[in-house]
Amino acid sequence: MLPGLLFDRPTLVGVDRSDVRALLNAGYRAWSTAVYSPPSEDCIEAIARASANLPPFTPAGAFAWITSSPEFSIGEFDTIGQTLWKRMDHQGSVIYAPFLDPSYAEGERLLSLTFFGD
Repeated sequence: MLPGLLFDRPTLVGVDRSDVRALLNAGYRAWSTAVYSPPSEDCIEAIARASANLPPFTPAGAFAWITSSPEFSIGEFDTIGQTLWKRMDHQGSVIYAPFLDPSYAEGERLLSLTFFGD
């Protein structure tokens, strides 16, 4: 199992179950991908690389689970959210939460992404 899957363990940011339910109702299809990102890679590049594994479409919603080192910053958290929001043409909902793992090196991360749409 990939670290950071839905409700696998506690997150720094709470995930409301009603938000999850609304997101799951955003479309009848789901596409998932995961990508490891080394410290040398920018989080925007990692999301672009992960999205390249998906068919071309504009999702109506997204889950993003980020496993990272304890040095994960609020700035990177915001950048990930804004990048996913742009990927959805500024429509729909995004739920994203970080999981801090002390075994990860600073800047190292695993992005688990699931997009929903029709």
